[in-house]
Amino acid sequence: MFTYGTQYLRGATPEQDQWEKDIIKMKELGFNTVRAWLVWNAIEKDDGVIDKEYITKFLDITEKYGMKVGLLFHLHAAPALL
Repeated sequence: MFTYGTQYLRGATPEQDQWEKDIIKMKELGFNTVRAWLVWNAIEKDDGVIDKEYITKFLDITEKYGMKVGLLFHLHAAPALL
């Protein structure tokens, strides 16, 4: 099998209500893989509070349609660390 995919999920875009529609379209176009950016301030909007539902929801949708996922953690937009 060849990997045929795209990059998706850039922090606040696209909106979560678009994820499933977009994944369905990717499948229709023959995609089998998606790379998702995990931008710090999209998953930790409040200091010390990680929004696990954000990534869980995305992974549930991609699994539903048989898509493989690569996660890319980005530290831009990260708070200043001591």
